[in-house]
Amino acid sequence: MSSFGLDKKIDTTKLKFSQIETYWGAFLTDFFSFFMIVAT
Repeated sequence: MSSFGLDKKIDTTKLKFSQIETYWGAFLTDFFSFFMIVAT
């Protein structure tokens, strides 16, 4: 995440929101994958 912030020139106030968005996206991906595996 820190290298991403440096590459995109994200300031520290917005970095926390980027981290939350990244974790939320990872959670949703795992959540839907779990139910796809259960359904098959």
